[in-house]
Amino acid sequence: MPPRSLPAAAESGCKTRRDSGQSRSYRGCRFPGKRIDPPGSARAYLKAHGKGLGLLRGSDDLELIESKQGLASSHTRFRQRLAGYPVFQGNVSVHQGRDGSIQVVHSRYVPAPKPVIRKRAILTASRAELVARDAIEQSTVNRQPLRAATQSELVWFLHESGELQLAWNLMVYSAEPLGDFLTVIHAGTGELLFMENRMAFVSGGGYVYAPNPVQFHGNWTSISDGNDSTGTLLDSARESVILQGLDSNTGLLEGEFVSLIIRRKDKKLPDADEASRNYSYDRSDKRFEQVVVYHAVDSIQRYIHSLGFDDDVGIANGIRDFPTPTHAHWDTADQSFYSTSDDGIHFGDGGVDDAEDADIIAHEYGHAIQHDQNSSWGGGQMGAMGEGFGDYLAASFHALDGDSAYQSTHDACVGEWDATSYDNGSPPCLRRVDGIKQYPVDLVGQVHADGEIWSATLWDIRGLLGAFATDQLVLEHHFALPGGSSMGTAALAMVDADINLNAGLNEAVIRDAFCDRGIVTGIDCTITDDDNDGLSNDAEVELGTDPANPQSDADTLTDFQEVVLGTDPLVADTDSDGYNDDVEVAAGSNPLDGNSTPSSAADGDVNGDGAVDSADLLLAMRILVGSYIPSGAEQARWDVAPLVGGTPSPDGQNNAGDYIVLLRKVMGNLVY
Repeated sequence: MPPRSLPAAAESGCKTRRDSGQSRSYRGCRFPGKRIDPPGSARAYLKAHGKGLGLLRGSDDLELIESKQGLASSHTRFRQRLAGYPVFQGNVSVHQGRDGSIQVVHSRYVPAPKPVIRKRAILTASRAELVARDAIEQSTVNRQPLRAATQSELVWFLHESGELQLAWNLMVYSAEPLGDFLTVIHAGTGELLFMENRMAFVSGGGYVYAPNPVQFHGNWTSISDGNDSTGTLLDSARESVILQGLDSNTGLLEGEFVSLIIRRKDKKLPDADEASRNYSYDRSDKRFEQVVVYHAVDSIQRYIHSLGFDDDVGIANGIRDFPTPTHAHWDTADQSFYSTSDDGIHFGDGGVDDAEDADIIAHEYGHAIQHDQNSSWGGGQMGAMGEGFGDYLAASFHALDGDSAYQSTHDACVGEWDATSYDNGSPPCLRRVDGIKQYPVDLVGQVHADGEIWSATLWDIRGLLGAFATDQLVLEHHFALPGGSSMGTAALAMVDADINLNAGLNEAVIRDAFCDRGIVTGIDCTITDDDNDGLSNDAEVELGTDPANPQSDADTLTDFQEVVLGTDPLVADTDSDGYNDDVEVAAGSNPLDGNSTPSSAADGDVNGDGAVDSADLLLAMRILVGSYIPSGAEQARWDVAPLVGGTPSPDGQNNAGDYIVLLRKVMGNLVY
C-alpha cells in the first residue's frame, strides 16, 4: 500500500505525517524562521518540536551536513550521531519557504534503538574494503585497480532486528564492474549488510553537435558512425558557436563551468589546445568531441542561470556554479556516467562516441546537477527519478533545436544519434519522454525503465506550463528531497516548490499530472479551496492570506487576482500612492508603481502609440464587434466612460459609452 497522509501529532508542529519504511515526512508545518540563517532556524524548530518528532535530544545529536538555497526556499540537512559515530542514513532535513518559515521535515532518525551490539570494531578499514571488493567484483584472480581511493567511516547500522550494529560504511569506486558501490560491512563479523551502486550512468553513448546530426537533419537513414569517419551530411550538421567563459591563461577548454582535459594516462589523445581559441575540427578528430562537451555543459549552465539560480546575485543559490570535470573519451565502452569519485562526467567511445550527442551530455550533466543540489541524493526511487530527469533535461533543453518538422513529432526522442548504433526504431531513440507508463503497475525495478514514468510526467507538466516554469519547478524541488525518496514524496515537493515560487498558481496542473500517472492518489490529488478564490488552502497558509475569505485586504480584488497581478493580497494599496489596487487596475494605471496613478492613466490611446486618433477608433470598433481580442492594457487605455464632471471615471468595462467618448475626443469636441 502506498504511503498515505495522516494527521500528525500536535507536538510536531505540523499538520500531516507520511510514513514509508524508516522514513517519516511531516508537512504543513508553520514555524517561524529566517532565510538568511537556515541552520539556525532549523535547529530552533527541532529544539521546540523535537519530542513530537521522536528526537532524543532536540538537535544536539544532529550533525550539520549542508545548507542549500533555492529560488524561494531553504534546505538544511543533518545526520544523527550516537556514541561518537554517525547512524547510517539517519538523516533529518528541514525545509523552509519563501518567508523562512519551516514547511516540511523529513526524518530517518532512529528514536529508540535497542542496546548497541559490539561497541568496538574488529575489522580494519582495509580489511572491510577487501570484503566489499570480494562482494562487488566478478573476478578476484585478476583484480582491476580501483578508479579512486575508497572512502570509509565507522557508522551505526540499524539491523532489521532493531539493534544498532557497528559497521564500516564504504564507497568503493570499482572499475570492473563499473560502479560507485555504497557498501556496509559489519565491523565485527565481516558480514555484508548493504550494497547499492550509486553511480549514475547511461548505457549506449553519444555526444556531438547541437544536439546531434539526426535531429539537425531530421534524417537517420542516410548517416552512420562509420568508425568516426566524417562526410558531407555529418560536417554540415556542425554549428558554428561562440565558446563562452574560457580561461584566459590557457588554450585548453577550461572555463567558468567546464574543465575538460584528458587525464587518463593510458590515453594517447591530444587535448584541444588552441592559442587562437579557434577550435575548428570535424568528427574524425578526437578533439571535436571535447568542443561539443564544453559547449553543451556551458550552455546548460547558462540556461540554469537564466532561471534564477546564480551564486553571484542575491542569496547564493547556484546549481553547479563552478567548473565540472569532464572526460570526452574516458574508455571504449558504450556507456557514460557521472561519479562522485571526482564529481565528474565521463563519456565512452563505444558505438557512436558518446561525447558526440549533446542529448547524452545533458543527461549526464543532469546527474551532476542533482548531486550538487542534494548531498543525500540516492536510494529509494531517486535512481529512477535521476534517469528520468536526465532524459527530461535533454529533451526540454534541445526541444527547439534542429529540423522543425522532425521535432514536431519527435521532440520527445532522446539521444537519437547515439541510438543509431543499437536501436532500429524510426527514429532510433535512447528513450522517449512521452510514454504511457503508469505508477506503480509499470515499475520493474530498473532505473532507466522506471525513470520513463518520471520523465513522462515532467513532460506532461511542461506541455501545460511551458519550459521555463517547469524547469524552474523541477530544479527547485530537488533541494527538498530526503535520501531514499519515492516519486510520491517528490511529487508533493514539487507542489511545495510551486507554492513558494508561484503562490500555488500551478498546483492543479501539477497534482493532476502526478495523479494521472498514479504517482499520488487519494487526498493528495485533491485541492482544498474553501473560499473558491483559485488559491488552495495550503497556498493561502504560506501567503498568510485567509483561506476562508477570497479578499484578504480592503480592495475588491480576490487573493488569486492579486497573486497573478503581483500585488500584495494583504495590503489594499500595494504601491502606497493613495489609490487602492482595484481602483488602479480599473483605471489602467500600475498598482505596483507609485508614480502611476489613475490621474495619469491613458486617455483613449487604445493602441498605445502616444496619440488619440482614428486608428484608436478603428481598433476600438473591432474590439466592440468581437473581431479583435484586446490585451488588458488595450482595454484599460480606452475605459474612458462615464464622464464625471467632464473627466473620465473608468468603470472597468468597454462598451458603446466608451466609444462615443473616444469619438468625441478624436473629433475635437471633447477635452479632458
